[in-house]
Amino acid sequence: MMRATSLFLLWVSCVFGAPVS
Repeated sequence: MMRATSLFLLWVSCVFGAPVS
């Protein structure tokens, strides 16, 4: 469960981080 959460947070940072920068 924790591993999935880490991957989700990483994916979110990539998805919302790319358009911002």
